[in-house]
Amino acid sequence: MKWKICLGFIVLFSIVQISGQECDTAEECYTTGVELYSEGKSEEAIEYLRMAVELDATHLDATILLGNILYNLERFDEALVYYENAVQLQPEEEYHWYYVGLTLNMLQRPSEALTYLEKALEINDRFKCAWYEKGYAYMLLEQYDKGIECYDKAIEIDPSDPWMHFVKGDALARTAQYEEAVESFEAALSLNEDFAEAYAEKGYALMNSGKYDEALQNVEKALELDPENEVAKTYKQEIQEKMGEAQEPPEEPPEEPEEAGISISILLVLIGFLAVFILRRPR
Repeated sequence: MKWKICLGFIVLFSIVQISGQECDTAEECYTTGVELYSEGKSEEAIEYLRMAVELDATHLDATILLGNILYNLERFDEALVYYENAVQLQPEEEYHWYYVGLTLNMLQRPSEALTYLEKALEINDRFKCAWYEKGYAYMLLEQYDKGIECYDKAIEIDPSDPWMHFVKGDALARTAQYEEAVESFEAALSLNEDFAEAYAEKGYALMNSGKYDEALQNVEKALELDPENEVAKTYKQEIQEKMGEAQEPPEEPPEEPEEAGISISILLVLIGFLAVFILRRPR
């Protein structure tokens, strides 16, 4: 699953007041697009930013902002085109490689994403969010051990980020390392005591460890923090079912039915009667 974006998009621009909505140069189109986007008019902004890029294909700010807006609208295929263009325009910038990898993950293309994320880390091996996204790519590929290694690296860079501990816990739980998963969820909760998802997942890991009472306490805490958390609701039901099964007495094995037919003792008695009858029969 994809929980959230590690890094919020950083849009660097200066809003310049201009008259009207007409533009004759790439810079004017870009400025108008920025103004429209700041007013919440995403579709109009996209049109002006596209005009900016058409007038000047090397306009990096317009290219990046187009990618960001389209990504936020979940138009990932379109966003990918502009992020790839940004890589071509400024290949030394790790963020451009990261955004391509991020978008490829959202398109469920993790093998391709890894190529771009590894390039971002080649430029800057202290890029926490690239380590996180690389870990997520491995999770999509079900290579959980490699994912955990990436999350460990992100935690090494920033141990104060509760999200990194949480995703590591999720990866550990997927490989049935429930005790270690609980430790990671507890680390996340030590940094954010209102982290409802961490309580829910900790509860689920405890359930799989057979600790039903503790498990129930944690999912109930998750629901206290977030009453509409559907995952926690599902976990609570599963835990209660497990608790009910544990309290039921074991079923007694059914009694074996008596074998049909005449027992040996009865047979012997019948033979005896038959012998007496034969001996006493008149000749």
